[in-house]
Amino acid sequence: RDFFIPNVFSPNGDGNNDTFELFGFGQIRIEVFDIFDRWGNLVFSSPAFRLGQETRKWDGTQNGKKMPAGVYLWKLRAIFPDGFVDHKMGSVLLVR
Repeated sequence: RDFFIPNVFSPNGDGNNDTFELFGFGQIRIEVFDIFDRWGNLVFSSPAFRLGQETRKWDGTQNGKKMPAGVYLWKLRAIFPDGFVDHKMGSVLLVR
């Protein structure tokens, strides 16, 4: 029931770590994937998707505007093929 969630990304257009995304194997369904600024404002929300089949990425913008460098909070709800539901929360550093 493992998947990888990076803790830093740098959306600078160099082709390396330009988006914040989840990585995993199997048929893990992500029901909730939300990202918030340090004041609790929602800056990104993804519709449900399956890891390994689809990818939902945050490019460090909100409504086309580049968000400032800093720490952003995320939460997700993952449902595994055996029905296990996992709720995770954490942070990611956006580096400009």
